[in-house]
Amino acid sequence: MTRQIQPGDSVYGARPIKRERRTKERVAQLDRQILEVLTADHPQSVRHVYYRMTDPRLPEPVEKTDKGYKAVQRRCVELRRVGRLPYNWLSDTGRRGYFVNTFSGASDFVRSMASLYRADLWERADYKCEVWCESRSIAGVIQADCEELAVSLYPAGGFSSITFAFEAAYPSPGRAVTWLQRGIRCSVRYTTPVDTFAVSAMPHGTR
Repeated sequence: MTRQIQPGDSVYGARPIKRERRTKERVAQLDRQILEVLTADHPQSVRHVYYRMTDPRLPEPVEKTDKGYKAVQRRCVELRRVGRLPYNWLSDTGRRGYFVNTFSGASDFVRSMASLYRADLWERADYKCEVWCESRSIAGVIQADCEELAVSLYPAGGFSSITFAFEAAYPSPGRAVTWLQRGIRCSVRYTTPVDTFAVSAMPHGTR
């Protein structure tokens, strides 16, 4: 049986949610921090910039939550739109276009293929060097450096798979002898986002 509300009954109504908003001065300070980080080192992913902005030693830090991430993301979008932040200073390898290579003629094709030739400077090295990273966003930041040094780059996506690990160990199925069979040692460098404040607070020797 449903009881109707009677006069004098206590009724709890919906209350408005009060959200704290940054003042114009605080937003301007956050913008300065973002631009300072990216001016010193770019390109970077938005997530990397967000991690840098969570440093409590900053004049205007953001909280280490999804809300803090979205605040940094919104400011990056706005700074780009008003022309204060160059678009190519932020990297996004999570989304890519797919294209078909075409050529104006046979000579154009030959020139393009010739430009792809690079000698394998690691062929006679005692070590095989690889760079692994946590995500594609980090890969977009360091990809140019890896290409310059002809070092393989593997974004694991948080957790690697057996297939991904196998293809890393045997990258060229057509080769009769792999680096594993030749007894060459593999040197792996792993790159991951770092909480700069947490690292600075670590005792020396534990980093």
